[in-house]
Amino acid sequence: MKISYRILSLVFVFAVLIAGCKKDDSNPTGTDTTGGTYSITLNGDGFSNKQVTINSAAGGYSTTNDVTGITLSCSDNIMVTLVSPGKQTGTFNFSVDETSSDIITGLLLVINAGTTSTKTYGVKSGSGTITISSYGSVGGQIKGSFTGKIYDVTSPTTEVTISGSFSATRVPDSE
Repeated sequence: MKISYRILSLVFVFAVLIAGCKKDDSNPTGTDTTGGTYSITLNGDGFSNKQVTINSAAGGYSTTNDVTGITLSCSDNIMVTLVSPGKQTGTFNFSVDETSSDIITGLLLVINAGTTSTKTYGVKSGSGTITISSYGSVGGQIKGSFTGKIYDVTSPTTEVTISGSFSATRVPDSE
């Protein structure tokens, strides 16, 4: 399973944006204004109902690729990048370009990024969905959820079931 450099560039751009974000005490990180917690649940490949909390989240629209990229920085040194088409609400099936292996819609999960023990999981076409329930203007929120199966990129038969919900601050559009 090849990972697209285009998608990886989105990951790093959003990771930098998240690292530079200031905490907003009016809406504590990982919690919505109604008291719900945004988190991810992982099962498989050593995970057993593993709950990870989303510490920070940012998302934006790429005008060049016509996709929205959302990066979730989580507890336990886990980062998730979601990719959905356009800048719209809706439910989208995970899909991968069969020729290039580029993720068209889906997610990438990275554990221990930048270390010698980095582990990366990606999607296969039809293995899950992303729902964008709200798509705010710049400075507003992109909210949604995702569920499905992801696969170790070095051992594609190793799968993890993933589900979660998120609220990400929308950053300005990029190329």
